[in-house]
Amino acid sequence: MNSIILALGIFFMQDNETAFMPEPTKEIKALILQLGDDSFKVREKADKELLELGWPALKGLADAIKNSEDAEIRSRAVRIYQSYFNLGSDKDNLRPGIWHLNEKTRFPNGIKPEFATQDFMGSVCKTFGKEVKDVAREYYERAMIDLKLVKNGVGEVGWQNEDVARHATYLYIKDQLKVGKKREDVKKYLNLMADNAKKYDHYYQTDNIETPINDWHQLPPGPMIEKGKFREPSWGP
Repeated sequence: MNSIILALGIFFMQDNETAFMPEPTKEIKALILQLGDDSFKVREKADKELLELGWPALKGLADAIKNSEDAEIRSRAVRIYQSYFNLGSDKDNLRPGIWHLNEKTRFPNGIKPEFATQDFMGSVCKTFGKEVKDVAREYYERAMIDLKLVKNGVGEVGWQNEDVARHATYLYIKDQLKVGKKREDVKKYLNLMADNAKKYDHYYQTDNIETPINDWHQLPPGPMIEKGKFREPSWGP
């Protein structure tokens, strides 16, 4: 299982992923053909130019990945295409987990006060109902499916798995970029998430708010709480 979880370099591209991307120009199409040139220097030069072009070249690269009969063109196109989406945080060169989305982004419809309260039982909160939209949970679920960690609708890993959470962030980043958001703006948001990861823990969600039991691993992390204010829940009656 761990080998599957850690294989985050696997290439994923949905059929509708290029819908908002610009059509490749003749120059870009020519560069993509040069990825399969007999000359190593020509291949490397085209590779570098396409990397620098970024967004305008993506749709042409995606077409080459799907349709080119040249294995060299396909492999180079995959690497260039992936590199555009494979952003990390400047803070620690890592991709923060999806749970560290800002609260307004994670819960776009808001959360009721009683869903996140700290009492004598520690930093616990009531289980979110279906009326609470949780973007982080949605992306985590997508990541489990993406990494083939779901069978018959049941995930094979818990909600606390950091590798899955980072891959969920990768999917979130990809969705932002594939509709044309600037990489520098997405990078700023990643840095904010990295800051959140350093400053905050998360409430434990529980169905037993008055006498919580050790069921936190079965539920997604709750809203963020400052690390200095976080108190480990007292499990049991």
